[in-house]
Amino acid sequence: MSRHTGIGLGTKLVLSSLVLLAIPWFGYSYLQEMKQFLLQGQEKAQLMAARAAATALHNRNDLFDPSSGLPGPLHQKSAFYAYPLKPDIQIDGYTSDWLDLLEHASKHGEESTIHIDERRREVPPSFKLILGVNGEHLYGVIEVKDPKLVYRHPGYRRLDNSDHLRLALVDNQGKLRRYLMTTEGPGIVTTYEVDERWRYPLDGKPSYGIWGHWREQSGGYTVEWRMPLTMLNTEQRLRIDVADVLDDNDRRVSALIGTLPAEWSDELNHLIVRSTELEQILSGLGRSSAHIWVIDRYRRVRASIGAAGGSTTASLDESLVQEALSGESSIGYRHNSNNSEVETIITSHPIYSREQVVGAVVLEQDVDEILLLQRQTFEKIALTTLLILLLSIITLLLFSYRLTWRIKRLSREVGEVIDDKGRVLCAGVKSGHRSGDELGELSRSISSILERLHHYHRFLENIPRTLRHEINNPLNAISTSLQNLCDAQPDLTDNRYLQGAERGITRLGRIMDSLTEAASLEEALRNDKLEPLDISSLCSSYVENCRLANKQQKFTLKGGEQPCFIEGCDFRLEQILDKLIDNAADFTPEGGEIAITLSCDLEQMTMEISNEGPLLDTKLQGQLFDSMISYRSAAQQDGPHLGIGLFVARTIVEYHRGSIRIANRADEKGVAVTIKFPQIKKQTN
Repeated sequence: MSRHTGIGLGTKLVLSSLVLLAIPWFGYSYLQEMKQFLLQGQEKAQLMAARAAATALHNRNDLFDPSSGLPGPLHQKSAFYAYPLKPDIQIDGYTSDWLDLLEHASKHGEESTIHIDERRREVPPSFKLILGVNGEHLYGVIEVKDPKLVYRHPGYRRLDNSDHLRLALVDNQGKLRRYLMTTEGPGIVTTYEVDERWRYPLDGKPSYGIWGHWREQSGGYTVEWRMPLTMLNTEQRLRIDVADVLDDNDRRVSALIGTLPAEWSDELNHLIVRSTELEQILSGLGRSSAHIWVIDRYRRVRASIGAAGGSTTASLDESLVQEALSGESSIGYRHNSNNSEVETIITSHPIYSREQVVGAVVLEQDVDEILLLQRQTFEKIALTTLLILLLSIITLLLFSYRLTWRIKRLSREVGEVIDDKGRVLCAGVKSGHRSGDELGELSRSISSILERLHHYHRFLENIPRTLRHEINNPLNAISTSLQNLCDAQPDLTDNRYLQGAERGITRLGRIMDSLTEAASLEEALRNDKLEPLDISSLCSSYVENCRLANKQQKFTLKGGEQPCFIEGCDFRLEQILDKLIDNAADFTPEGGEIAITLSCDLEQMTMEISNEGPLLDTKLQGQLFDSMISYRSAAQQDGPHLGIGLFVARTIVEYHRGSIRIANRADEKGVAVTIKFPQIKKQTN
C-alpha cells in the first residue's frame, strides 16, 4: 500500500495554535509606535543641539583655514592632515602602529616629480605619506618604492650623494629652514640642517630635534620619524621631498619627488591638525551618550568630542556629511557596530562663514534609554505570552499525540485485516470500538464494512467447490449417457460430433479441477509438512520422466552434480515443475530445448527453467503470476487455460520462503523462469 506524505494532524494543531502569537505581535506593534514617537522627539532635540553647536562656530574661519590667503586649488592639494595617534607609538620603521590609517595615506609619484635626470631610464620612485599627531610631536611614515638603494658614504662631506629625505618648513620667526635625513644603512637616521642647495650642513652638527628610523623592505624602504610641533609657526607650513640617487659611482640625484605637483614645487604644504580651540568650544556640549564631530569642507575631522570620536570620517554616513556641506540639515539612523541591537541617531548641520559653508557639525547619540524602555516592556509582554503559548502548545501536543496514536492504531489494525493478496482475515476491528467520539463511529463503520466484505469473500472462496459439485453431477450423467450410446451403437464410436462432445466434457472437467485447485491450495499448503529435500535428486528424476513422456522437445539438466538440500515438500515441488514445464512446452517449438539449471551456494539454491520460443511482452511481465492471466495466442489454445498455473507456482514458492521471476533470456531466444530457495544443511538422525 502506497504511503502519502504530508503534514500530520499534530503538526496542523500546533500550527493552528500559532494564532496566539497575534498577542505579542499587537504588543510589539504598539511598542514600535511608541518608539517612533520617542525617536521623533529625540531627533528634534538632537538637531537643535547640532544647530546650536554650528551657530557657535559661525564666522570663525580662523579655526578652519588659518592660511586662507593661499589660492583655493593650492590650499586643497597642499593640505597635510595629521591624524591623532595612540600615546604608545614606537619609532622603529614598522607600520604596525599605523594600520588603521594606511588606507588614508597620500600617494605621490610622477605628477609630483620636481626634477629627473634626462639620462635616467628607470622609472622614478614613488612614495606614500602618513602624518600623525601625539601630544606636542608630529609623526610621519614614508613608504618609498625604490628598487635600488644607495646609502651615504661616510667619507663624503656632501649630504646629497645618497638616497635621502628633504624636509622644508617655516619656523616661528618666519624663516624657511631645510632639513635633510640620511643614513649609512638601515637603522637610525641622522638629520642635518642644510644650505639652500641641500648639499652641506650649516654647522656640521646633526639636528637632534628630528630623528627617525630607516628600514629596508621589498622594493624600497620605510622611514618613520618624529619632530616637535614647536618647530612650526602658527600657519604650520612644511614640505617633504624624496631624493633618489641611482648610480653609486657619480652619486648624483637623478630624481626628486615632492608632496606637491610640479607647478607648485616652490610652495609648502599646509599641515592640518585637530583644533584644541574647537574642542574646548564643544566640550561644554558633550554628553556621555553623545558624540560631536566637526568636519571642514574637505571632509577632514577638525574636532571630535565623545568616546566614539575617530580620526577619519570613515565611520560617518557619507550622505549626511554631503548634505550638511551642501548647506542642508539632515537626520539619519545607523546600527552601532559594537551592538547591533542599539540604534544611533545622527544629525548634521552646516557651519557658515560669510554666507559660505566652511564645515559641518555631526552629532551622534545612542538611543539606549528609549530602547531600554522598549525592551523592558516587550520582555514583560513576551514572557507572559510565552507562558500562555507554551501551556497551549503542551496541551495541544498531548491532545494531538493521543489523537494521532488512536488514528495510527486504527490504521495499523485495519491494514492487518487484509493481507497482501487482498484476503480479509477477520470481520472487524477492536480499536476505538467502544468510544463515543468520531473515531469510535469510524471504527464501528469500518467493522461493519469488513464484516460484509468478509462474508462476500468467503462466498467467493466457496464458489469453485460449489460449482464443481453442481457441475460434476450433470457432467457425469452426460458422460455416462454418451458411453452408453457408444455401447448401444458401436458404429457411432468414430462419429466426430460424439468425439467433440466428449472433448468438451473433458475440458469442463479440467476447468473445474483448476478452479478447485487454486481455491483450496493455500489451505492445503498449511497442512503440508516441510522436511529436508535434495532438490538435485528430485530434478534429475523429473527430467528423466519428462524425456520419456515428451518426445517432441529436448529436456536437459545442467548442474545438480552435488546434493543441494532445501526445506520443502516433494509433492509441491513437483507440482511447481509440472506447471512450469507444461507452460514451457506449450511455447517451445518441436525439437526445441527446455533446460533446467541448478546452482547452489552457502545461502540459497537457484533453479532456472528456460525454453526456446517467443519472447514475453515487457508490459505483461509483472502480471503473469496473477490469477486468470494467460499469454497464449489463439493458435496455442489447444486446451483449457485459465492463467492459473503460474499463480499456483508462485503461491507454492512463496510458501517455501522462496522467490520466482520470469523474464526474457539474455540471448533473446526464449524465456527463463528463475526460482530461489533458501538452502539448509542436510539433517541426519
